[in-house]
Amino acid sequence: EVQRTPEGWVMLYQGGGNLNNRGLAFSVDGVSWTRHPDNPVITQRDFPNGGTSWDTALVHHDGAYHVFMEIGSLAATNIFLAVHEGPLCGA
Repeated sequence: EVQRTPEGWVMLYQGGGNLNNRGLAFSVDGVSWTRHPDNPVITQRDFPNGGTSWDTALVHHDGAYHVFMEIGSLAATNIFLAVHEGPLCGA
């Protein structure tokens, strides 16, 4: 998921050896990217009940980053929201 923000382009992506992990990367031009120094910024340990992540969406609105995540199991999932106000990193 990529969003154009006041910090430039911000990407939330899966990876880091575990598809439940999420990392952040920043770009001025949308071509060259710099990873956040604290990646992964979201890990499976952050999920309620140790569930699995299915889908993720990143939205920047009114100076805040909103991360929507579908977390659960094959039997059932729920939607969760994490919000970060202000800049994420000096991109």
